[in-house]
Amino acid sequence: MPDTTAAVARKVLTESGVKGGLIVHLGCGDGKLTGALRINDRYLVHGLDRDPQKVAVARRNIQALGLYGPVSVETWEGSSLPYADNLVNLVVAEKLDRCSMEEVLRVLAPLGAAYVRTADGWRKTIKPWPREMGQWTHYRQGPGNNPVTPDTLVGPPRGLQWSCNPLWVRSHAFTTSFTAMVSAQGRVFYILDEAPTGIAQDAVPEQWTLIARDAFNGVLLWKQPLSPWGVAAWKNRALRYSPKAGEDCLVAHKDRVMITLGYQSAVSILDAATGRTLGVCEGTDGALELRCENDILVVNRAGESLMAFDARDARPLWKVDTRIFNMVVNSERVIYFDQELKALVCLRLEDGTSEWQNPAVRPKSIMTHGDYVVLGPDLQVLSVETGKVLWTKTMKEKISGPKMFVAQDQIWIISQNDKHVTSFDLATGEERTVIDTEDFYSAGHHPRCHASKASENYLITANRGSEFISLTGGEHIPNDWARGACKYGIMPGNGMLYVPPHPCFCYPNQSLKGLNALTPAPKTPLTEVAPESRLQPGPAYTDVADPVKGAATPDSGEGWPMYRRDPRRSGASDTALPPRLAPLWQVSLRGPLTQRR
Repeated sequence: MPDTTAAVARKVLTESGVKGGLIVHLGCGDGKLTGALRINDRYLVHGLDRDPQKVAVARRNIQALGLYGPVSVETWEGSSLPYADNLVNLVVAEKLDRCSMEEVLRVLAPLGAAYVRTADGWRKTIKPWPREMGQWTHYRQGPGNNPVTPDTLVGPPRGLQWSCNPLWVRSHAFTTSFTAMVSAQGRVFYILDEAPTGIAQDAVPEQWTLIARDAFNGVLLWKQPLSPWGVAAWKNRALRYSPKAGEDCLVAHKDRVMITLGYQSAVSILDAATGRTLGVCEGTDGALELRCENDILVVNRAGESLMAFDARDARPLWKVDTRIFNMVVNSERVIYFDQELKALVCLRLEDGTSEWQNPAVRPKSIMTHGDYVVLGPDLQVLSVETGKVLWTKTMKEKISGPKMFVAQDQIWIISQNDKHVTSFDLATGEERTVIDTEDFYSAGHHPRCHASKASENYLITANRGSEFISLTGGEHIPNDWARGACKYGIMPGNGMLYVPPHPCFCYPNQSLKGLNALTPAPKTPLTEVAPESRLQPGPAYTDVADPVKGAATPDSGEGWPMYRRDPRRSGASDTALPPRLAPLWQVSLRGPLTQRR
C-alpha cells in the first residue's frame, strides 16, 4: 500500500504542473508532507508554521529523512509572507489562515501555482504571465535579431532577486567562459566553463556545461555537459573568443531548448524542465545559427543550407541548399542574404517556398520588427511582405548591428564614439530624437567587449558597466558595478537584469561578483523593520548570552568565543589590557601541523 503522504505530494506536484524550483508549504505541521514534496533535486522546499512546537517536530522529522537543508522549516507570524515578489514556484497551503490570496499571488513567480486545501479538496490557481514582462529566447533576444526585449518592467538595477556561483570565471587570459544565455517560460539556460577559476593553463581542461535554473529564484534545475567544446574543439584560445556556433546555437522556445551539445554537432531538442533529449535534428552537423518561431526550428547549416524542423520532436520539414549569410525569422517568413544569388531572399517559414528576392541590397546586418526589415551598414528599411525598399537614410557613420535597435516603433542608433543616440521613425525614416550622452559615461576606461542591449524603455549600453539610457525622456542612470561577461554581456528580461560572472579585475571596488538576477526599484517603498524585531532567539541564545555558562555576551568584554568575537561580528573587545603582556601558558605541539599528502 503506497505511503499516503508521498501519494499526496506526487498528486500536488503532478496537478500543479510545477516541475522544479522553490516550494513553500504553509501550515506545514509535522513536516512529513513538507519533506515528501522534495521528490528530486530540482526542488527546494520551505515550510512555515505558526506553532513553534510543530516547527520543532517538523525539523526532527525532516532531519530523520536526511533532507534538512534542501528542505527547511521555520516559524511564521503575521499576514505577509517572507519572500520577495515573484520568487516562489509553488505554494502549498493546508490553510491560508490570515494570509490573503493576494499575498500568495505576490510571492508566486509567473506561471507558478497556488495549491490550497479547501472543504471540497485541493484548489489550484495559476499566476498568469504579465503582459509587461518580456523574454530573451535567442542570442539577440528573438528570431528577428533585434536585441530588444519587449519587457517594460526592466529598469536600473536596485535590488537582488537571487545570486549564485561562480564568483569569477576562469581567467582574463583565456577564452571567455560564458558564451550564451537565453530564457523562456520562467527558466534561464546558459553555457559556462566550470573549470577552476584563475587558471589558464591547458593542463587544466575546460568543463563546458549547459546549465538550467529557475529564472525567478535561481534554483538549479539540471546540467548537461557539452563535448567537444571550447578551445580544444575550435582551436582558438584568444581572449574573449567564441565562434558564432557557440553563441547562436542556443535557443529557448516555450518548454523546449535547442542546442548543439558538441561543437559542430547536430542540433538536439531538450525538455526545458528536465534536460532530457527529445530528439536530434539529423543532418545539422556544423550548425551556425538557430532560429525558432511558431514551433518551427530553422537551422543555418555551415552556411551551406537552410533546414527546418518541428521544434517539438525534431521531425524534418524542408531544406534549401544555398550559401547563406545572416539568417532571421519574422513571424511566418525566413529572410537571409543568398551569396549565390547575390540577393536578399525571403522564404515561407511553413514550407520553405520563395516569397520574394531583392538583388539591389548588400546588407552586413539584418533584423526584423513587425512589418519591416532593417538593414545595415547603410540604413535601409524594407517591407517584410514584398521586399521593396521603403526608405534609405544616408548616414555619416556606417551602422553596425551591435549599435542598432528597434523599440517604440523607432530605430535607435548609438554613434561609434558613444557621444549621442539618434532615433528614426521606423515607417518613414524621419529623424525623431537625439540623446546627448557625451558626458554621461564614467571616464577612464575602454568600452566593454560586448554588445549593448535594450528594453522597450532603455538602451543598456556596455561602457564600464550597464548604463541605462532612457528612451522615454527619463533620467539616464549609470551602473558601473553591473559588469557583463566578456563577449556575451548582460541579459534583460523577466522584469530583471541578469548579470553573469566575468574575469575582469579592473575597478574591483565597483564590480559585482557572481551570476546575479537584479530587480528595479520597488513600486512601493519597503517597510522599515525595527532592529529589535529582527532577532529571533533560538534554543541556544540563552547559552550565548549567559556568562555563567562560559560564553561571552556581545557587550560583556569577556573572552573571544567565535571568529569575529560575537554574533554582531564586531571584531573588537572592550577588555582592558596592560601595557606589557606576559605569557600565561604554553605547550609544545608534536608532529606535523598540516595534513600529510
